[in-house]
Amino acid sequence: TFAVVSGKISFHLIISTLIVVAMWHRDLVESDRQWELRESELKFRSIFDNSVDAIGVSRDGLHIMVNPAYVRMFGYQPSENLAGSSILGLLAPPERAKVQKYVRRRAAGEDVPVAYETRGLRSDGSEFDLEVNVSTYELDGKVYTVPMLRDITERKQTQDALRTSEAR
Repeated sequence: TFAVVSGKISFHLIISTLIVVAMWHRDLVESDRQWELRESELKFRSIFDNSVDAIGVSRDGLHIMVNPAYVRMFGYQPSENLAGSSILGLLAPPERAKVQKYVRRRAAGEDVPVAYETRGLRSDGSEFDLEVNVSTYELDGKVYTVPMLRDITERKQTQDALRTSEAR
């Protein structure tokens, strides 16, 4: 009888120990995943916040988040939040229809240019030449756009001056 009771106790002890070890292992794995996620988020945030290029995230033509370079490029104060505002409001009026078409087609999963030039509109109303490189990703069935923007006004002026000089 003692052997049977002892065997049942040993069996229950082994099962209990295995359950505790499995739960401990699961917690360790989950902890590692959380750490990896946090580390990834910190790396992204560091790159995003310190980039000299303007970087944003938008969905359906509305800003979700923008980095400090983005805010500066368009002449806004660091304290001004562009989240929720239309991306079209930062484009020169003649360019808005073209970019709106890209936004609609991109959201529909169609092929659209991932690199193009357009004209930006600063908060003071001045326009400038803008290079746009766009990547997209899908999350929960929604398409997000990540534009990386560069002010190319000086480059365009230099090219124009060179053409004029060569023409002479």
